[in-house]
Amino acid sequence: MLTQASPPSAIFASNDTMAAAVMKVARQMGLELPSHLSIAGFDNSRISQQLWPTLTTVQQPLRELAARSTELLISNILSKPNDTSENEFQCTLLIRESTAAKQT
Repeated sequence: MLTQASPPSAIFASNDTMAAAVMKVARQMGLELPSHLSIAGFDNSRISQQLWPTLTTVQQPLRELAARSTELLISNILSKPNDTSENEFQCTLLIRESTAAKQT
């Protein structure tokens, strides 16, 4: 993507590890972050604050996700009917140094 004639100005990776890999490749190509390319991840893993620049990411409510997953697993093991309704969890966007407003 970064070698295209019109490369993206921002990349939102599926997780923070993938975002870190994009950051590495971008730097190897001589791109400055975030002035040439904004990068964001998903997870708020430990690596997100150890990178330079620090990574913009989405924090998930891991305890809530784990609790709901455990409830569903136990219901399944006990052969109880599962609640088939959708579950919605509140995530938080953590804006850090790896993203910037698009320059026109």
